[in-house]
Amino acid sequence: MADAHIVDSPESSEGFFEFLEKTAESEYDIVFLGDVFELWIAFDAYEEPVHRRFLEWCRKEKERRMVGFLEGNHEFYVASQHADAFTWVSESSHLLSNGKVCLMHGDRVNEADLCYTLFRAFMRNPLTRLLVRLAGPGIGRPLSQRILLGLKDKNMKYKKNFPEKYFCRLADNMEKNRMSLCLMGHFHQAASLRGINVLPAWDFENGEVGVYDIAADHYYLTPWRNLFPEKG
Repeated sequence: MADAHIVDSPESSEGFFEFLEKTAESEYDIVFLGDVFELWIAFDAYEEPVHRRFLEWCRKEKERRMVGFLEGNHEFYVASQHADAFTWVSESSHLLSNGKVCLMHGDRVNEADLCYTLFRAFMRNPLTRLLVRLAGPGIGRPLSQRILLGLKDKNMKYKKNFPEKYFCRLADNMEKNRMSLCLMGHFHQAASLRGINVLPAWDFENGEVGVYDIAADHYYLTPWRNLFPEKG
């Protein structure tokens, strides 16, 4: 699942945790493809109860299933601070099925979005990470939110316009590396092109998730509720 953009309020988060509870009762592995939260700066001084509750669920469930996490463009330093909470966690991409399947958030696919590319490089370099940690939430959190809000309109323009040119370039690289499938989020709308599949933004009422059957090498989208039939 991808792009739930959860915030620390019952209206936003309770449905998400209901989805996690249903997952915990199933046999499914789970991968979070980024932007699970509207903003997550993974230092103690910045984290909110919703982040800690999520980490607690992940630490428990990784003992029973694969729990993977990819940082989205709204999440920072999760891979370095909370690696113990997941089976695997990455700030870029991850491979499954002996390299046949590539997972990524998708925020770096569109190379024309130079403003975001610079922002990402700035926020994720070691010096900025140190400054964010030292600044604390009083300065760092409002600053990060202002930067995200400042980029939101411009970044949304690139999300709405499917970057076919760059997706074709990615598909060419997949063919060279004999990858059969790439799954990503970020663009908030479902799309498919030459083995690249974009998941729509998740929501509690009608949210869809991507399901990959490793044994059958088959991928499909389905409403999340269809995965957990009601018990009679």
